[in-house]
Amino acid sequence: MGAPQLPLKTSLAKVGVILGVLGCVHLAPTSTLAQNAERVEVPLIIDMEDLGLITVEVPSTTPTDGASDDGPRIEGSDLFQALLPVATPQVQTRLWNLVRDGFISVRDLKSIGIEARLDMESLTLQANVPPELRKPKDLSLRTGQTSKFQPASRANHSFVLNAHGSRSVWHESPDSGVPANALRGDFDGFTSLPFGAVLEAEGSYGEFETNSWRRGDVRVVYDSVPRLLRWTAGDLRYPATGYRSHIPLGGVSVAREFTIDPDLVSYPTSSTRVQLRHPSRVDVVVNGTIVRTLRLPAGQFDIQEIPLLGRVNEIELVITDVFGRTEIVRFPFISANELLRPGLHQFSY
Repeated sequence: MGAPQLPLKTSLAKVGVILGVLGCVHLAPTSTLAQNAERVEVPLIIDMEDLGLITVEVPSTTPTDGASDDGPRIEGSDLFQALLPVATPQVQTRLWNLVRDGFISVRDLKSIGIEARLDMESLTLQANVPPELRKPKDLSLRTGQTSKFQPASRANHSFVLNAHGSRSVWHESPDSGVPANALRGDFDGFTSLPFGAVLEAEGSYGEFETNSWRRGDVRVVYDSVPRLLRWTAGDLRYPATGYRSHIPLGGVSVAREFTIDPDLVSYPTSSTRVQLRHPSRVDVVVNGTIVRTLRLPAGQFDIQEIPLLGRVNEIELVITDVFGRTEIVRFPFISANELLRPGLHQFSY
């Protein structure tokens, strides 16, 4: 038997329904920009440094009359990550708000002050961030500062003993009653304790004295390295400055001890911020003597811990850019090691 034949009207009705459904689910054509653009990966160059590949959307056709020409579009998230260590937070926020469909145009970048150019000869994307839009870079001039101090791991046990002995040779008067050639000795040492503290002790010996052996200070000391705190129990050794004198005391004390971190500079140091529009050489002059010569790229720099040559210092920054133009920044600075730099506190209880 052959297949059953449907009436002509029924067949036409089903065809009409199918066409209607197809018309409803028909996808809209992609945007003209996406159809007329090619995506390529090119190196991103900022400050003459290759920061890796970045995706750029290049229009493949010339815009018609009246159409907007925004130029190449740059992949937004990659550009944001590349500018994260360079641009200020305000610029980063404005940059992120300009991202459309995952890309940002060269024209939009120019509207916030960043110049970007796709060099077709070298196939690189070159971006220029003006100094006023950059994060200031910290630049320390402290001699020998290479890395943050890292304390060595504690040994299971350690012990140190220092001894000093002497015998006096002098002429004895007949009625003095003091023996000649008396032997004296001084001792001090320490030993580590299981919980990371140290037991310190001192003592002395005097021949022919009523009490030949004498105990000196004995204390237990514990240093909290991250907080720069020194805890002491026993015979206390506290700071005495100015007209104050030291009185022997016993008990428990806690004090801020900056010497725990040898890299820490506790006194105020000279610092200043400079803005360079072009790569420049910066001569740091203190009291007429050049103490540092720096070669810096364009940008903002916080020059910190300038070496000082006395209590009263006249500091000059002689800035010479790549075009030979010279600018001199002068400022005085008074230094005193007894003062504390901002943010530090010293105490002893």
